[in-house]
Amino acid sequence: MSQVTIDVEGLKELIARFDELPAHAQQVMLNAMNDSLNTLHENVPPYIDKVVPENIYRRTNTLAGSFGVTTTGDKSGEPGIKKVERQGNFYRGEFGSNLNYAPYVVDPDRQAYMHRPGYKGRPGWWTVEEIAKRAKDKIEKLWKDAVTDIKEFLER
Repeated sequence: MSQVTIDVEGLKELIARFDELPAHAQQVMLNAMNDSLNTLHENVPPYIDKVVPENIYRRTNTLAGSFGVTTTGDKSGEPGIKKVERQGNFYRGEFGSNLNYAPYVVDPDRQAYMHRPGYKGRPGWWTVEEIAKRAKDKIEKLWKDAVTDIKEFLER
């Protein structure tokens, strides 16, 4: 019986690229997640102005430090929670404060009444939702660029 051999040009190279893709894609996604957390960190707002006299409440600035920023919003270290963890083929990132009382100040769903806007005419505390809104466009671009990078990797 005769044998027919067909050589498909570029197929071996393409298969080799597929073998390399998982490691490349994982690295690109890990970088995008770390950059996303850094973007959240960059977007922590400054402390709100003091609204209670010093003799009633002495501000410790502990909450700012737990987000890795100064009271003016400048970076001053790492936040209490900033971690990336691989879950199967994806990455999950966490960012925030590790203080037990932080949710009562900056969590939009658990924020205590005295920290909400309008209490005694005060502006209220920012929330983690505000950090996310401020960072959203840049984070979306990071991930769009990551997808483009992975697609271009396959096309090389």
